[in-house]
Amino acid sequence: MEKKYEVLLKKVRGITSNIKRQLFFLAIMTDALEGIKPVIVGGLALEFYSTGGYSTGDIDIVYPDVKVLGEKLQEWGFQKKGRHWINEELDIFIEVPGSYLTEDEKKRITLVEIENLSVYLIGVEDLIIDRLNAFVHWQSTDDGYWAKELLFIYKEKLDMEYLQKRCSEEETYKELEELLREVKELEKN
Repeated sequence: MEKKYEVLLKKVRGITSNIKRQLFFLAIMTDALEGIKPVIVGGLALEFYSTGGYSTGDIDIVYPDVKVLGEKLQEWGFQKKGRHWINEELDIFIEVPGSYLTEDEKKRITLVEIENLSVYLIGVEDLIIDRLNAFVHWQSTDDGYWAKELLFIYKEKLDMEYLQKRCSEEETYKELEELLREVKELEKN
């Protein structure tokens, strides 16, 4: 392992905030992977966009070359256990639920700079779509709640045309409209 990364990983160990430790670790990993960038999806993206309202224990990423990623994680002391890569010393758990994003999703990626390093997150619209899918198709009321929270927090910044189009394709349009009505009611109060 390069000395640069040894030093940065030691710094990760000292970060007590779970979200800060996870984001900083993934920024280091992104730098080390050179080229194809891992993109945070799932719970950590929700924790970031909800400004800590939601909390998760692992990092879900999309990365196209699981072999290269696995080699780097092993080099850095991670062990594969089931679907997770785990480094208990760093208290980091990584899962790779997908290997690609659609072209539309790639266009909406959010870049976050952390100490001159970069980390990439799925766009908020796509995260809302993901939560709406779980709400509608798996009857996850928690995901419905978080979809509504994100709609409320980012209502002025959302690409509503894209969101409505995708929800129509995903058969969640009716629920999106209902949540938007609820958000408008919240604004009145």
